[in-house]
Amino acid sequence: MGNKIKNLASVELGGVRFDVELNGGTKSENYDIHIQNENMSICLKDYEFSKFVTSILVANKRMKRFKNNE
Repeated sequence: MGNKIKNLASVELGGVRFDVELNGGTKSENYDIHIQNENMSICLKDYEFSKFVTSILVANKRMKRFKNNE
């Protein structure tokens, strides 16, 4: 894992706060993204983070569409 470059955001999920950090990657990867708090840490490569965020956005859109059809 590389050195922390900067804080990207803070998010709250289910009442729990997480910090999202941009970190320098390994020799073969440009960046790592850390989603963490005092209890846990998830490290994603930049392309994995992109897939993760895209999945969340698509799921949110589908949930809103589903709720509007009720």
